Amino acid sequence: MKTTPLARFFRGISLLLTIALSPMGLWAQPQQCPLQNATLDGGYVSHATGFAGGNPLAVVGITTYDGHGNFQLSATVSVNGTILRPPTGTGTYTVNGDCTGSQTLGSSNYDFVVTPDGREVTYISTNPGTVITVTSVRLVSKGEQ
Repeated sequence: MKTTPLARFFRGISLLLTIALSPMGLWAQPQQCPLQNATLDGGYVSHATGFAGGNPLAVVGITTYDGHGNFQLSATVSVNGTILRPPTGTGTYTVNGDCTGSQTLGSSNYDFVVTPDGREVTYISTNPGTVITVTSVRLVSKGEQ
């Protein structure tokens, strides 16, 4: 049986409407990070590498998250071999229910993914002309291991 383009069009529209009008619960994914901002809480060892302004960059420091969307960073930075020990910086962050998020420190912006237990975060800079990746791992006491 041969179908006309108009018949195929209407069949496609009905399929799209069926999908669009399906119960949204069928599409919903469980939240892996239901605590959202509280997923990140406490001190983390942070390590970054990459390029900023065409110069190689390496960073080691401690990031402390408050569980409410704010953090502090204290770090040693090497830019093209020049060591900088800037004062502690503060910033803000947001964790989404799917464990993705974003973070801002001054004019530096990052997207990240955090593990559901909040133990590790992997970031990438979203600033143009900057290629930086960061990994942060929660500091734990011997009693928590």
